[in-house]
Amino acid sequence: MGKSKASRCPVLLVAGTRPEAIKLALLCKELRRLAIPTRFCALGQHAELLDDALRCFQVEPDVVRKIMKPKQDLFHINARSLLEAKKIFIKERPSLVVVQGDTTTAMASALAAFYLQIPVAHVEAGLRTPSIRRPFPEELNRRIITLVSDLHFAPTEQAAKRLLHEGVAKHTVFSTGNTVVDALFWIRKQIGSGAIQVGQELFKTIAKQKELQRKILLLTAHRRESFGDGLISIFRAIGRALQENNDLYVLFPMHPNPAIRKAFEESGLSFAANLLQLPPLSYQDLVYAMDASDIVATDSGGIQEEAASLNKHVLVLRKETDRPEAHLLLAGTEEEKILRGIRQMLRREQLLDRGLPYGDGSSSRRISLIIKGMLK
Repeated sequence: MGKSKASRCPVLLVAGTRPEAIKLALLCKELRRLAIPTRFCALGQHAELLDDALRCFQVEPDVVRKIMKPKQDLFHINARSLLEAKKIFIKERPSLVVVQGDTTTAMASALAAFYLQIPVAHVEAGLRTPSIRRPFPEELNRRIITLVSDLHFAPTEQAAKRLLHEGVAKHTVFSTGNTVVDALFWIRKQIGSGAIQVGQELFKTIAKQKELQRKILLLTAHRRESFGDGLISIFRAIGRALQENNDLYVLFPMHPNPAIRKAFEESGLSFAANLLQLPPLSYQDLVYAMDASDIVATDSGGIQEEAASLNKHVLVLRKETDRPEAHLLLAGTEEEKILRGIRQMLRREQLLDRGLPYGDGSSSRRISLIIKGMLK
């Protein structure tokens, strides 16, 4: 990457989903603060959720594509992302393409950059599970991204060591912390100062439950590998926990995928008392709900990291976790195991302080400085 090329051609950040936008927004702002020409591309795998996240951080995308369509499958997302990324990269002529995580958007964008011989930087590199099919299709996606990347920004020392063990060149691997912690702390500070307001329904609900001295459980569930019986099992376990504990209250922001609503209704959880089913929360509302919760039950990778960074009880609703550093409780989708986990967490008042296993909130700054050095 020569200096003259870097001065003409921008660093291009690509995001297709809300988690990608959340984890790249502050990196975008930091790159621009360092006077590095930077452009943000929103591919729109989850268009509305992505736009909402960027608004939280006051980041306006420079390039917008809407690849989303009703009942989209992996074939559609992959093909559309690859072709749209090709068009965008040819037009933008970036000096570096930055992708985040393990989505199909990230994988297709990294592959498009590789085909066009544009260097790729991977934020949140080095996460792994033993099975290439769990999580599906994310585990395959991130392994492919590793193969075509020139810079690997690992969120933990363990992830960095994993990359080195796989044969990735040492001078390309950097342990930076996870940019999701930057986003989490930034949003929490904005809420605390009053610069960002949370939704009134959520605010009043949490205030009321705290007044009643109920324990609050935040539930999120959306993984493809859990669709059908897995989700039904998760929801039934939550329903039984509510029946056993009158002092438990559940907040459930539902992902827009119709398969999740179908399982929610089939499980009977939709009729449960002491449960508030919400539409997908804005990121500031999600952070507020996490901060107020006593237990977080989730199959989300990002929420595992965020809840651990807030030192919450975390029940992982997946058979494998790629975030082992915080020693979370792995329950999978087995009804009895989930119920036992909730009972265990309700008995324990406090956790030992985990520290900050996923970073101290300065990851975007570290990554920006590395990119600046590489471009020169």
